[in-house]
Amino acid sequence: LAALRCPPVSVINTITPKSLTQPKPGVFVLDMGENITGHLQLSLQGPAGTAVHLRYSECVAPDGMIDRAHVTEFMPPPRLFQEDTYICRGAGPEVWEQRFSYSGFRYVEITGFPGQPTLDNFRGRFACTDFEPAGRFSCSNAGLNQVQHAVIQSYLANAQNIPTDCPTREKNGWTGDAHLAAEAGLMNFRAASFYTKWLDDLKDNQLPDGRLHLIVPSPGWGLGDCQPAWDSAYPLIAWNLYTLCGDRRILADHYDGLRRYVDFLTAHTDRGVITRTDTLGDWCPWSTETPSQLTATAFYCEDARILSRAAAILDRPDDAKKYAALAETAKAGFNARFFDPAKGSYANGSQTALAAPLYFNLVPDEHRAAVLNNLANQVQSLGHIDAGILGAKWIPAALSAGGRTDLAFTLVSHTGQPGWIAMSQDSGTLWEQWRDPHSRNHIMFGSVSA
Repeated sequence: LAALRCPPVSVINTITPKSLTQPKPGVFVLDMGENITGHLQLSLQGPAGTAVHLRYSECVAPDGMIDRAHVTEFMPPPRLFQEDTYICRGAGPEVWEQRFSYSGFRYVEITGFPGQPTLDNFRGRFACTDFEPAGRFSCSNAGLNQVQHAVIQSYLANAQNIPTDCPTREKNGWTGDAHLAAEAGLMNFRAASFYTKWLDDLKDNQLPDGRLHLIVPSPGWGLGDCQPAWDSAYPLIAWNLYTLCGDRRILADHYDGLRRYVDFLTAHTDRGVITRTDTLGDWCPWSTETPSQLTATAFYCEDARILSRAAAILDRPDDAKKYAALAETAKAGFNARFFDPAKGSYANGSQTALAAPLYFNLVPDEHRAAVLNNLANQVQSLGHIDAGILGAKWIPAALSAGGRTDLAFTLVSHTGQPGWIAMSQDSGTLWEQWRDPHSRNHIMFGSVSA
């Protein structure tokens, strides 16, 4: 692994458009059929100086024109964003595509085209980090195959030399999105060098006191101040690379940074509990929110455990004992603060609140069956998931680990909202939210593939 370099961003696929309409004179709208990331390739012939303008979008309005409201919400007009312009040289047939940026899109608005275009004048070019496959999934259930396809599309769309949140309005390396999808990414693709490179970005980004930005590389904003649900990307992805790829070097290279990060979190605890009320938590839940102190403390405990294990692997026995003790303190504090033994429930009893301690092995052994039963009863009663991006990873995994793969299957194969099948059936990608998506190409719900 030491010799590997992060693969380049390349065009990995050429897509034939699905349809071409003309909602207004001189304005054409191309539909690719599903969301992709990259750009459009033009084949055309026109007088020298003819300017052809392309504007990319994920949605269309009822009148057939493209709808870019969510694409440009952080980049308002008149700033050019997700747009290309080609000026014809006028020397016969021309084929052109840009090479220096990318857009997330399903639809393209075309103006200034010389003559009457047809579908043959356009090809979609899917561009992303050029991974080799590592595994695949398919089965007899068409809905699950659709979800797997959407995960792959969204993962690749957001692999742009760094793991990004979406390929449209932000294109930023949000740490929460990255760690939630990393396990699935490493199971589907040979992505070790991709994450090795990004962990180096995290190392470069870290402040002397151990803090990390919520976005890495940082554009100058998003500095985290005790945000373990996001910043745990540093220890979690390092541990993923060790457990899934056998790369001990990762732990050695990042040990000092991981130790500074866990020490920074420890300074924000009271008897092992993250008590801040401004921490990010189970983002974009369906209806029931979960206290962010619960999810933050669960991550802190796991971070301390990872550091303890890394210390043992690297022959640092004193550190191994120190951070194992911190993890036990966090576990005890977690249960003292959030657990009701009489009810076998945590905090407000949400699906995420019940799944987090099961997933991270925080439930006292004698109460584990009761907590699992409460989670199972909730899922059976609702028939669907009721969580955000954290619970979406933990709930199916906790049910499966507890022997209730039948209920995990119920959640993932649910065809209505909230569910992965409903989310992906139109765009072929995963959304930012279960309903009314601002973005139709986010990867943060993609943990389901793993």
